[in-house]
Amino acid sequence: MARPDTILGWSRKFIKEASNEASNESENKRKSGRPRVHLELESLIVRMARENKSWGYDRIVGALANLGNTVSDKTVGRILKRNGVAPAPQRKKAVTWKEFLQIHKELLIGSNFFSKETESLKLMIVSVLFFIHMTLRELHVA
Repeated sequence: MARPDTILGWSRKFIKEASNEASNESENKRKSGRPRVHLELESLIVRMARENKSWGYDRIVGALANLGNTVSDKTVGRILKRNGVAPAPQRKKAVTWKEFLQIHKELLIGSNFFSKETESLKLMIVSVLFFIHMTLRELHVA
């Protein structure tokens, strides 16, 4: 028959061994899930999305498959979300300044204003306001 001190000793020894095994397992254990996508591939995905506003996740996955890269549409979605790139419907609605100017260049008119001191008979200040039509390159002085 075992005495109470012996049973308590066994219990302490068991708990100590179990905690040591658990800490060793956690050090050797890998993170679960798939490995992260390489940074080069991630930057390519973000670049494709920004340059092709109408491309959705599936289209980007197809283009990457043509280049020999295999990723899922959910991975593309997570990468774009992490980099602050909106999904295709919202990307299509956003217009950059370059695109805006290209679209409206036929309607745009630039203007400037300057003044100049002249001396003919007396000192005068001449003010000039002019407009330029961007497409036609016509100058109109007011």
